[in-house]
Amino acid sequence: MALTRDFKDTIAERVNRDAQFAQALLDEAAIFGAVRTRLNVGIEAHSVKLPRPKQKAALVSAAA
Repeated sequence: MALTRDFKDTIAERVNRDAQFAQALLDEAAIFGAVRTRLNVGIEAHSVKLPRPKQKAALVSAAA
């Protein structure tokens, strides 16, 4: 005999009982989705490989 309940069942029952709880879950999911989308866009923007500047020639001529 299990002494614990499945988390999904517990949440589903609470959502059916409590409209405020259901709305809070939806609000949190919407905020999390927006933040995750923004982070993914930021990661993609920073993962673009840019050409490296050619600094070796400038360093060699300055040393001479």
